[in-house]
Amino acid sequence: MMGGHLMSPSYGEILNIAPLLKLQQPLSPANHHDELQYVIVHQVSELWFKLLLHELEAVRDETLGGSLGRAVRLLRRSNQIVQTLDQGFSLLETMTAYDYAQFRPSLTGGSGFQSAQFRELEVLLGCHRPATLNQPAFTAEERARLERRLQEPNLWDAFVAAMRQSGYAMEDRATVAADPAAAARVEQALQAMYTRGGHPDLRDLSEEFAALDNTLLLWRTHHAIMAERAIGSKVGTGGEGDGQLEGPRDHAEALELVDAEIHAALGDRVLDAVGHRVVHGGERFAE
Repeated sequence: MMGGHLMSPSYGEILNIAPLLKLQQPLSPANHHDELQYVIVHQVSELWFKLLLHELEAVRDETLGGSLGRAVRLLRRSNQIVQTLDQGFSLLETMTAYDYAQFRPSLTGGSGFQSAQFRELEVLLGCHRPATLNQPAFTAEERARLERRLQEPNLWDAFVAAMRQSGYAMEDRATVAADPAAAARVEQALQAMYTRGGHPDLRDLSEEFAALDNTLLLWRTHHAIMAERAIGSKVGTGGEGDGQLEGPRDHAEALELVDAEIHAALGDRVLDAVGHRVVHGGERFAE
């Protein structure tokens, strides 16, 4: 405000506040008190997913371009985003199972499995499951985004490129998939980078990947426990899952299946110590 005149754009115009506040539309006939909280928490989560995708894309691009110091800084920010996401979900724990049951029938057909942005995150992190696109709820635009991401380099690809640029003989995903012995060469390269010194940026990058991995695991575990508390062993609102988890009975089993798939692909725990677990996701480095 200058001289009694409102300067443009205003705070509300910059942030599109008016249309934003109209997006929370309850679906239950009784407009249950806790439904607004449920909707806002999940809408905000999608906004954090959007920012996380933005930051991790930059991490990938900076790593591919050799700017590892900036990639490390953006990875630290990404870790903070996931922590904030987890804290936001904890707000749902203030809602009792009884209160959730009052409006849950109105959510039938919708499920977190239908979050296209979360699937995008999985792909960007390196987890390429065949059923990624197998979700009828995805719009044509969402499916196109996922198809594009499946064709783009992921964080593991970027990390491999950075290792090669620093002189390490790193194998790519295709080579490891075709030659099981290549997994041992990956481990040797990572051990050499981590123990011989000389490339602190690569080690810092590895440590930040490990930190992000831990935070993601804590968030997913926290979410599974919270959902189990709210609905017990009931089937989720989206039905029996999205096909890729083969109809898990509940959130805890879904988490177990996903983690089992990822950890079965990791092989020796030395890979965890190096800290690249999160970036190759479900890629198979060892039988």
